Amino acid sequence: MIRYVDYHLDAAAERMLTLCRFRPAATGPALDTEPHAYAEWFAKELREVGFSASVRDMPGRPVAVGHDRRSLGPSVLFCGHYEVPPGSPRSGNRRDGTVPSSAADPRHRWTNDQSTQLLAFIEACRAWKAVAGQLPAPMSVLVEGEDRSDSAGLVPFMRMYADELKADIGLAPAAPTWRCSVPTIDSMLYGFCCEEFTISIDADYPAEQGRGIAADPMLILARILGDLHDASGRVAIPGFYDGIDPSPGAPSDRRSSASGKAGDPPPAHDPAEPEGRREEKHVEAMPVWPTCEIDCVSSRHPAGGRQHEIYPPAFARLSLYLVWQQDPKLVCQAFRDFVRARVPPSARIEFVSVASAVPVRFVANHPAFRKAQQALTVEWEREAVFACGNGSPGIHALVEALGMEAIVTSFPEHQDASRILRETVELASYRFRIRSWARILDALGQ
Repeated sequence: MIRYVDYHLDAAAERMLTLCRFRPAATGPALDTEPHAYAEWFAKELREVGFSASVRDMPGRPVAVGHDRRSLGPSVLFCGHYEVPPGSPRSGNRRDGTVPSSAADPRHRWTNDQSTQLLAFIEACRAWKAVAGQLPAPMSVLVEGEDRSDSAGLVPFMRMYADELKADIGLAPAAPTWRCSVPTIDSMLYGFCCEEFTISIDADYPAEQGRGIAADPMLILARILGDLHDASGRVAIPGFYDGIDPSPGAPSDRRSSASGKAGDPPPAHDPAEPEGRREEKHVEAMPVWPTCEIDCVSSRHPAGGRQHEIYPPAFARLSLYLVWQQDPKLVCQAFRDFVRARVPPSARIEFVSVASAVPVRFVANHPAFRKAQQALTVEWEREAVFACGNGSPGIHALVEALGMEAIVTSFPEHQDASRILRETVELASYRFRIRSWARILDALGQ
């Protein structure tokens, strides 16, 4: 199986280059140009591997669903997404539909990490079909495009087709952990609530005449953001840590208990400590570390012109990442109360709730989790560890709508971990991902 993957890597790379020719299907109507083409392309790839696949419409972006249940054993549902974000000018990613003519360069940069994870799984299924004649287990694949949208239609869609989609175990890819050289399996997924708010004033006079009288929305916002964390780095929102279970997500995993009590900032790094060990300690800290992240801050005159003519509204977007037993609704309300208490009566504030999801804890002692851990350890020659991951709308919907356990895996970059931040993938890393999925399928089929 592994020899087949290595021998046919060039053909797999050419299929990835074909995917690169699509235009972006990312956030915003201006970029949302070809989501149906993405879904159709993945449905075609699944049919070539032997799945019975079709594209289904739903509110939001269409999904591709494929089934191949001719094998015996516990059934598997793989959930991946075809989202391809716009390229960063600094990264050199191509998002205009043009790609190099070949993948001969072993350090060739190509498309978004999550798309390569999805296609790597399909390539692993292709290898299984070519070598063994069939998949190691009854298999279903769900390909969705909701990773960078509000994903409002995904849970209703999964509930509508629950009888068709539900399986004994779920599989899903996750983005590699930055600067982590070990493969990981998520024993817990962060919950989150993403909030936007705008602070403005009603004063209708030039700022020069209002100095010292009218409140400056940007100064109000700066004070609010400055109060979000105390001097030790803990989130200062009252009640933010209420109800947290300090026990790790993987009770029997010896690596999960080294991060201290719930709510503590990550441990300080010893400069004399080996780099690899510091990376593992970073992974260990994640399962019990809820955070409040400032995503975006801006201030702009609402009608253009010179900004100093009037105090412009101030805007901020924050994401609060939550751990097991934190309630997104309660945390969101506490956050809004925290902000309102710091806005003077002369100012006006408006909130928008962008998205939210409850934290998820998997049964990491499940035999399928241990089999996947052993498979990844063999492939990467480093022990795969359990950690806490961000998940995605598809994974959270899978858990909420179908009530399934899901093995959410993250593979390290083969050489250059900084590519994770640039959303690029090396051919060598793509090869290891295909091999990793092939080994996981083999382990689950035993």
